Amino acid sequence: MCGLLLVGCAGPTGRVHHDDFGSGPLSAQSGGGNSSVYAPKKKPWYANWGDFLLCAREAGDEIVLQSVVYEVDPEPLEVKTYLRTVRPDEIKFNDDGTPSDESLPFISAEGRPPAFNYGEPQAGTFTSRVKGHRITQSCKDVDDREANGYTALVVAMKVGEQGGRIPTASINYTVNGREYALDLEWAMTGCGTKTTTPRELCEGGR
Repeated sequence: MCGLLLVGCAGPTGRVHHDDFGSGPLSAQSGGGNSSVYAPKKKPWYANWGDFLLCAREAGDEIVLQSVVYEVDPEPLEVKTYLRTVRPDEIKFNDDGTPSDESLPFISAEGRPPAFNYGEPQAGTFTSRVKGHRITQSCKDVDDREANGYTALVVAMKVGEQGGRIPTASINYTVNGREYALDLEWAMTGCGTKTTTPRELCEGGR
């Protein structure tokens, strides 16, 4: 049985839904796919995904976030949404000139923000306040995130013995009063005893 988890406040019906393959005012630079995190021995635990870079496809659009809605199957213990904002002056560089790992978006991680299980706090500011957050940075600027910084959506899942999976998620937002929803086609799995679809994502775990 699939369920829905709502983070924030849902807008009225009539939203224009779109995917992340080139349509709609908002992009999360995500395309589509799957990502899983193997379960540690100690439970409950936290799995996170943080590579959804939010940007406006058209420069000048002022996008106002409203909420994030998750489809869940099986249902995890909890799902929380964070926005991670990294300013250009918060990006650190290695001796060879490449950005440091803690400055870059991450695909998946265990633990809780801001340090997760990396040991070092990740760069930027984390907030769970989604409603009313404005996205004005263009996707062209995000392409050069080392120079311009970025805002990333971070999905944090509290996982028990049975695991948890988010097959799809929708970011509800407005542009000039018109309501939209970006439907993310990126499945996120915290492995457990009931995360069997697709099974291969959790096979060979710890």
